[in-house]
Amino acid sequence: MSLTRQLLLVVLLSLAAAILGATTVVVVSTRGDLQRRLDAQAAQIAQLAARGLVGVQIDPAGAERIATAAVAGGHVQHIVLADGSGRVLAEASGPKLESPVPEWFSAIAALRPAVASIGIADDGRPIGKVTVEAAGLPALAELWATARRISDALLVLGLISAALGVLVLRRQLAPLERVAEQADAILHNRFEPSGLRPSAPELRRVVEAMDRLVGRMKEQFEEEIARSERLRREALSDQVTGLPNRRWFDHHLQDVLAADDESAHGALLLLRVTDLDGRNRRHGYVRTDQWLRELAGALTALGRAREGWALARLRGADFVVLAPGVDAAGIATFGTGLITALASLADGDTPSPVRCGLTPYRRGDSPAMLLAQADAALSAAEAAGTDWQLPPAVELADAAPGHDWAALLRTALQEERFVLYGQPALAADGSVLHHEVLARLPLADADEPLVAGTFVPIAARLGLAADLDRLIVLLALDQIDRERRPLAVNLSEAALRDRGFLDFFAIELGQRPALAPWLIFETREAYVLHDLDAATAFIAVLRELGCRFGLDHVGRSFAPAGYLARLGVEYLKLDGGFVRGVDREPVQRQYVEALCRSAHALGISVIAERVESETEAADLRALGFDGLQGRALAAPAPLGRA
Repeated sequence: MSLTRQLLLVVLLSLAAAILGATTVVVVSTRGDLQRRLDAQAAQIAQLAARGLVGVQIDPAGAERIATAAVAGGHVQHIVLADGSGRVLAEASGPKLESPVPEWFSAIAALRPAVASIGIADDGRPIGKVTVEAAGLPALAELWATARRISDALLVLGLISAALGVLVLRRQLAPLERVAEQADAILHNRFEPSGLRPSAPELRRVVEAMDRLVGRMKEQFEEEIARSERLRREALSDQVTGLPNRRWFDHHLQDVLAADDESAHGALLLLRVTDLDGRNRRHGYVRTDQWLRELAGALTALGRAREGWALARLRGADFVVLAPGVDAAGIATFGTGLITALASLADGDTPSPVRCGLTPYRRGDSPAMLLAQADAALSAAEAAGTDWQLPPAVELADAAPGHDWAALLRTALQEERFVLYGQPALAADGSVLHHEVLARLPLADADEPLVAGTFVPIAARLGLAADLDRLIVLLALDQIDRERRPLAVNLSEAALRDRGFLDFFAIELGQRPALAPWLIFETREAYVLHDLDAATAFIAVLRELGCRFGLDHVGRSFAPAGYLARLGVEYLKLDGGFVRGVDREPVQRQYVEALCRSAHALGISVIAERVESETEAADLRALGFDGLQGRALAAPAPLGRA
C-alpha cells in the first residue's frame, strides 16, 4: 500500500474515532440535562392538569377535555386522570411519530421515560390523581441533531486535513519519486542526477546519497569507456590519423570475405600518398601529420554515405579502402570519384596527392591475393603516372550475373519464397541464448539458396530492404508461433528510418501479443550512429511492445562506446574483426576485456561474433563474454532443424 493510501487510511480511522468520541462526549455531557428537563416538563404538565381539576366537579367529560388538551401540545406522550378511588376518568396518548434518530444512537443515549404523578385533595381528602409521561422523542431528536452538527464539522475538518496531508505528503515524496526514476534510469543505462533538494532532512539525505551513487557510477562508466578507447587506439588504431591500423584491417578483410551476411562482391583500393618522404622534409613532420589527418578525414567523410565502407592506414604512405557492393559497372566511377574528392588536398608539391590501385573482390577470395593485386595495380598507376589503375587480367565482379534482380526480388517478396536459417548464440554453459535469423533465397537452378550477403545489398539499392524486413519478421513470428524459442531478426537501416515499420509491427504483434518476449531485434552499430536520437526512440517503442533489442557488428565504426548509456539495448555483438586474433594479440585482448567490462557496467550483455576456433572461444569465455556465436560452435541451419 502506498504512503498516500496509508495516510488516508490513518486519517479516516482517526476521523471515525474523533466522530465517535465527540458523539459519546455530547451524549454523556447533555444526557443528564435533557433527562432532568424531561422530568421537570412532566411534573410541570402534571401540576397544570391537576390545577385544572381542583375546585371543579371531577367527571369523565371534564377529565377527557383536560387529557386531550394536554397531549395536543406535543410535549406529553401519555396522560392518565383518575378519581380518588383510582378509577380512570380519562386517558390520552400522543401520536406515534417515526423517530428520526437511529436505533444505535437511541441505545447510546438511553433516556429513561420521564413520568410525574400529582395527587389532588379536597380538605385533605384525595379526590383524584394525574399521571403524565413527557414526550422524549423531541429531546432525543435534539440530542441527535447536536451530535450530527459536531460530527459534520469534524468530518469537514478531517477531509480538509486529509487533503492537505496528501498534498504535503506528495510534495515531500516527490524527491523519492525522482529517486525511483533514477533507479529505473540506471536499469536502462542512464545516469541522471535528481536536481532536487528536499526541505525534509531525512529525505534530503536519501536524495543526496542517491545522487552521489549515480555520479560515482557515471564516473566509473566514463573511466571504463576512456580506458577501452585508449586500449583500442593502442591496439587497433593508427596513432597519427586515428584510422584503424593494419592489424584490424587484416582481421576485418578476412571476416568480410568469409561472412554470409556481408556483400558478396566489392572493390578494394590501395592508396599511396605521393612523395610522403619529400613532404616530410619540405614541411616538417607536424605539418605533414596534419595533412595526413585531413586526408583521413576526407576518406572518412566519403565512407559515411556508403554501407560497409572500411578504411585503414596500413603503413607510412599507404591507406586502404574496402568498398562492398561496387561492381563491374561502378568500379571505374568509384575510382574516379574518389580521386576527384581528394583533389582538394593537392598543393604545390605534387600535381596529384595520391595514386590508387583498385581490384574487385568476391566472397571467398584470398585476402593476401587481393592485397597483392591491389599493390600491382598501384605500382602500374605510379609507373604510368595515372591517378588509378586496375590490375591486368582480372575479371570484374558483376553484381547480378544471369539474373533480373528487380523482378526476382519483387516476385520472391510477393510469393514469400524466402526461407529462414538460424545460427545459435551460446552462453558460457552451452545453453542457447537465441538463434540469429539468417534469410536465404532458394533458386530453381541452384543447389544451395542464396545467402543474405548476395541479395540484401541489391534489395537495398532497389528500395526493397524495408519490405524484406517486414516479410522476415512475419516469417519469424510464424516460426515462434510453431516452436517457442527466442529468435533475433536483423533490421536494415531502411527499416529504422521507415515510419510505417513500427505501425506495421504493432498491428501484427497486437494479433499475437504472447510472441513478443520471444522476438529480438538486432541492427548494425553503424545504422544507429547515423541518427542516434531516432534509433533510441525506435528501440524504446519496440521495448514498450515487449521485445528485446541487440546491437551487432559493434566496434566496426570505431566510435566511443559512451553512446551505449542512452540506447537501451540488452546485448552487444562484438564485431568479428575484434574477435579474430584475440588469443594471439595481448593489447587487443586488453581492449576486448575493457569493452566487455564497460558494457557490463551498464547491465548490457556481450556476445562475440564469428568465433572461428575453440582457442578463441575459450579465451573469450575467460574474458567474461556472456555468449559466443560462430562456425566453431554451430553453423547456420534451417530453423526447422536449427
